[in-house]
Order: sequence, then structure tokens, then C-alpha cells
Amino acid sequence: MKKSDIHILVVDDDKSIRILMTEAIQRLGFKVSAVASPVEAETLSKIKTVHFAIIDCMLPVINGVDLAKKLPQTHLKNVPIVLISGIFKDKQFEQEALSKSKAIKFYTKPFAIEKILNDIKENTAPLLD
Repeated sequence: MKKSDIHILVVDDDKSIRILMTEAIQRLGFKVSAVASPVEAETLSKIKTVHFAIIDCMLPVINGVDLAKKLPQTHLKNVPIVLISGIFKDKQFEQEALSKSKAIKFYTKPFAIEKILNDIKENTAPLLD
């Protein structure tokens, strides 16, 4: 598989974060879909193969932790997920969110975009030819 075949999902209701993540991920050569709501994420994951997901914890209707728990049970089996949050910054919430969702990492906003990009590269490397 080529980098351009690997699809990254970004779920964040903050438009500036979606734009930032989209541009940074595209510069790496990956495909990216950035959506604002859990409903959009679920719909997209039904019609496209997703290889990596970045999910904000504070989303409308369904919180990001619950979405991160739900998606692997339905459409994103064995897909690495990173959680991000600008609201929830305490270590106890971080540990509970990681435990409940089985996400691989948790970053608080503002975060160094390079860390997430490295997570993407590291976790998608086995998919590359």
C-alpha cells in the first residue's frame, strides 16, 4: 500500500484544528477526512476504510471517548486512535479515557503537531509496501 492509499480520520468540532490537521497530514502524503461531529465520523467510517483516527474528547451529542469506544466495535477494528482535548487536562481523566477507549495516546491542546504526525507514521508504517 502507498502512503496516498492510507486514510486518516480527524474528528474535531473546532474548524481551525480540522484545517491544521488536514494540511499537516496531507503534507505527509496521506489521505485525510476531517469531520466536525461523531455522526459524520460514523457515516464516513461506514463508506471508507480508515487506517488511523484522531478524535477530540469534547464533541456534540457523543463525547470523543464514547466515539473512540464505539467505532472499533463497528467499523474501525484494530485502527489506532489518538484522543485530543483542550478541556480535559487532568491525568486521571487521561488515564480513564485511554483505558475506556483503548486509544494509543492522549494529547492536551495545545499539542505539538509533530507528535501526532509521528504517531501516524509509526502506526501506519506496517501498511506501507
